[in-house]
Amino acid sequence: MDIPEILREGEKHLPLAEHMTGEDAIALANVFYQTKLQADDFLEAQAIVVDGRVQLDLVGKEDGELVIHFVNNARPAVETARGLFNPLVQATAEHSWMAPQLRLVDASEMAFLDDLGSGNIAPLSGGADSAYKLAQLLNSNNLLGGWTSGTMGDRCTGGFQLVYKGWSIDAPDGFLLDYASEVAIIKINHGTEQGYLCLAS
Repeated sequence: MDIPEILREGEKHLPLAEHMTGEDAIALANVFYQTKLQADDFLEAQAIVVDGRVQLDLVGKEDGELVIHFVNNARPAVETARGLFNPLVQATAEHSWMAPQLRLVDASEMAFLDDLGSGNIAPLSGGADSAYKLAQLLNSNNLLGGWTSGTMGDRCTGGFQLVYKGWSIDAPDGFLLDYASEVAIIKINHGTEQGYLCLAS
């Protein structure tokens, strides 16, 4: 197993998210550090929170020795009533986040957004299924309270914009996101409460 010099000794920064698997961390590290690590060379691992920071250790499969110690130094973990999230995600200067990143059990829960496509706005009439399904999804996850699929009220999904859907690393500039293999950045355009939401899986 050949470990690049840049990853040897000491802790190495990586934008980890809690519960990220070792395989996901390796894929992220290969993009982040332009390396070619192989998941098969390491024991299975999972990111955990230690002293307020998300960390993950890669241990060699052959000798059981610690090889790489990854730490998310950029985003301290904060425990809230809704779970772990990054305070910086709500403090993005260019965008107003309505809530912490919503972690879904499976990416299929937001597959309905594929029909709309990144950058597009959900129609207000005729084929407004996406707004209805989004409201159902947010309500089933108890995010912020009750949602309606119209445009009148406190929290409304009618006419929402799908700003981006894809890997978190490729999200548009200005959005600070915790790592996820798939995210959907949504802009709420109507209702009393407006801003951005992020779904992740």
